[in-house]
Amino acid sequence: MPNVLRTIFLLPLPLLAAAPLGLDTTPLQPETRLAPPSPWHIAAYGLAALLLAGLLLLALRRLRRRAPRPQAPLPPHRQALAALEPLLESPPETPGEQVQWAEQLAGIVRTYLAGRFSLKAPLLTTEEAVEALPRLDTLAPPQRLLLRTLLHSSDLAKFARAPLPREQLLELGAQCREFVQQTAPAEIPQEEKQP
Repeated sequence: MPNVLRTIFLLPLPLLAAAPLGLDTTPLQPETRLAPPSPWHIAAYGLAALLLAGLLLLALRRLRRRAPRPQAPLPPHRQALAALEPLLESPPETPGEQVQWAEQLAGIVRTYLAGRFSLKAPLLTTEEAVEALPRLDTLAPPQRLLLRTLLHSSDLAKFARAPLPREQLLELGAQCREFVQQTAPAEIPQEEKQP
């Protein structure tokens, strides 16, 4: 029996294979090597790469120039003065406007104290803010008194709904403007800022 199996496996079997339509069935050619590039080709490719990089850098510079530059935020004293001006130009007429005006004035001053002296005045009650005033060594006693008066007056207007007389409100507003101007840091002229 082993001889029979041997003869079956030794017989040549015809192998039929069908190629799918559209495929090239020509035998593969041996690999051909390309000639190394000449120095002129290398120089031309390098020059083209440098030119492309230069054009890309030029385009990026132009895009940066066109993009609007973010402006630095205004210092706290300028923000306070900018907020005070329209408030002082439109004095309150009715008692309701007087209460609102006093609240806005106190809010401007509290925001200024937070930005200029790092005092968390907008988050503090009036009593807490008044207790923190002695820690501000840069404030003179009249300035502390003005802040105390302003904060207490705005509390009266805000919580007791007791409107202050119009003249007193305008005087407080003018004093607040003066306080901000007095406590503003000395500004550096533009020529000295730029190297």
